[in-house]
Amino acid sequence: YIKRSGRELTCDSVDAKTDYAAQGQTILMEQYRRFIHQDYSVRQVLVEHQHFNDDTKREHLKEMLLRAIKQDAIPIINYNDAISTEESRRFEIQSLKSKTNKVVECVDNDETASQIACLVKAKTLLILTSAEGIYKEVNKPETLIEEIKIFVAEENASCSMGSIWKEPIVGFADAK
Repeated sequence: YIKRSGRELTCDSVDAKTDYAAQGQTILMEQYRRFIHQDYSVRQVLVEHQHFNDDTKREHLKEMLLRAIKQDAIPIINYNDAISTEESRRFEIQSLKSKTNKVVECVDNDETASQIACLVKAKTLLILTSAEGIYKEVNKPETLIEEIKIFVAEENASCSMGSIWKEPIVGFADAK
């Protein structure tokens, strides 16, 4: 918006975030289309935590993503920031937690990517970032994690999330 109009949006900061997110989705899709070979179609997929906490929605999302492979389509998956306000997300998550203690809360695109990787049982999850790495505390460069130990799961393992620092890390557990 700023680049196109030369000025910032003049509204409440929450509303501005929503408006910038909505506009950013089209810009993002334009950029991806430029780099993906014309033989492949591009699909925008906007998700929220509810897509991972509802069995029907999770299965629908999984099947759509798996069909995309067969249809030579590249899904561009993004957390739906434009309509997911912090307040409503917190309320919905709290409501889910009162019913079960296994609740997925996607707060950013990296966590969403890890949930998608688990959902489709991806062999690899590659996250491109401008950050130097993963930090225990985001505003303290000296907390950069130098090494992350990963392990290979057996073929019939299920995917899970977990970390000692409360940051999401994709992991696998035996499905026994």
